[in-house]
Amino acid sequence: MKKITANDIDYSKSYTGYLWYSDESKPRIFNPDILQRSMFTPLPFVLEGYLYSPDEGGVCINIKNIDGEYLIHQVNLRDVDQNKLERFSFLASAPFENIGIKKFKAIQYWKAEKDEFCEGMEVLRPSWIVFEGFEYTTSHKNL
Repeated sequence: MKKITANDIDYSKSYTGYLWYSDESKPRIFNPDILQRSMFTPLPFVLEGYLYSPDEGGVCINIKNIDGEYLIHQVNLRDVDQNKLERFSFLASAPFENIGIKKFKAIQYWKAEKDEFCEGMEVLRPSWIVFEGFEYTTSHKNL
């Protein structure tokens, strides 16, 4: 996972996910859709966002805005040891469930690190989590 800027995002890709703006009561859902550079403005700003593109083996982007600064991280799943990935999902809450999103799909990466409490042997520890899409209710397959 690497830190990037809004200018580093590949705006030619189609993404699934959401951006939640500071002046909105619910997120903007992408299913899938193209992002635009103009979406990353000082006001209103993106509070948080999670995006996934299946292109090139999977591109995941996490976005947070903390103290007026965008913290954007990206991982290309093709560049990661697949044996260290764990896929899981968790239940969506309102307002997501109100528009037919049942679950969020995510991927957790486990990193081997030496542990002083295990005689210096390596243990796997959670390193990062990224968004991998939505699971929809049967009545809302296409938003």
